[in-house]
Amino acid sequence: STLNIGLCLQQVDPYLAVTLPASGDYRLELFDRTGGGGADWQYRMRIGPPRPDFEAYTTVSMLSLPPGGVGKIKLHIVRLDGFQGEIRFRAEGAELVGDRTAAADATEIELQLKNTATWAKALPPGVVRLFGETVMDGKKLEKEVIPCDEYMQAFAYTHLLPAEEFRLGTLRGEPPAKGNRKK
Repeated sequence: STLNIGLCLQQVDPYLAVTLPASGDYRLELFDRTGGGGADWQYRMRIGPPRPDFEAYTTVSMLSLPPGGVGKIKLHIVRLDGFQGEIRFRAEGAELVGDRTAAADATEIELQLKNTATWAKALPPGVVRLFGETVMDGKKLEKEVIPCDEYMQAFAYTHLLPAEEFRLGTLRGEPPAKGNRKK
């Protein structure tokens, strides 16, 4: 993935996809890209067929909207091992409005969330869980979207810092004057 995710922004996890031309013995040598290594270090390697999968990340972990308001949230989609299926998103604790399906080649999608609270009962921000669903090999796969906040590093590139949860609600605000309320 080209996304920088987490506190370690150095992309050191290698990935090699190769089809060997014939059966036989092959030798694979692994080296530590950072020059580290030693008896206290552990490395893991998986050799096997591709395991298509996906991960989705928010770019904010909190959305403050007035009761009844609709706001947009951008998701980054990381497609692993050649996964190219559509992903349909759903929410628990909020209402998704409009299109919620990422096309088979999409690496981003913008979702619209609605704050279903009313002015009479504006609630503090509550936890919302987002999920991506797809079908692979005839089986339904559901993954929870990872809440993150997007930060800029040195005015040059951004990275996603995972958060504990995603929240939606009304932080502050007074209801509009009686004559200005939408019906």
